[in-house]
Amino acid sequence: MPIYLSPACLIIDKKAIAQKYVGVVSKFCSDYFSKENEFSQENDEIFMIAPMNSDEYDIDELIQLGLDYDKEIGFSNDFVIYQRYYGYLWQVDWMEDNKFYAWHIDTNPKLKSKAGKFGEIKMNRLEKIYNAGLEPFLPLTNENHNTHPMSSLLDEDEN
Repeated sequence: MPIYLSPACLIIDKKAIAQKYVGVVSKFCSDYFSKENEFSQENDEIFMIAPMNSDEYDIDELIQLGLDYDKEIGFSNDFVIYQRYYGYLWQVDWMEDNKFYAWHIDTNPKLKSKAGKFGEIKMNRLEKIYNAGLEPFLPLTNENHNTHPMSSLLDEDEN
């Protein structure tokens, strides 16, 4: 399911958590992810942690939790760091994005397509959503793909 890309994001593959974390994904959520801020997001495939700056991540804590990271070359296939103005600090084969939303390669193709359309919406049009008291940057899910606040802007385009 696509998640909105914040200016700085640590994106963690849930498959890596399920395979490597001492405990289960829900325990990781309570031990690590739930300590993060309100801009962080989660879906079926990934965790996205959104601090103000990309240097605020505690990579050593992720390593202690069981995730792999090669400090010498600055790479992990378990997680990746994204910065809006610089892109990914390294590439992983399980992430795709349109610079507005990011998603795991296993994401439903219909959601990928809709995230692509959301990425084409101009920021000044998002003002309508904010003025209506809605949050445009929610994750796009199977449950909300027709009711997501940004869907109303796409509906307007079809009329």
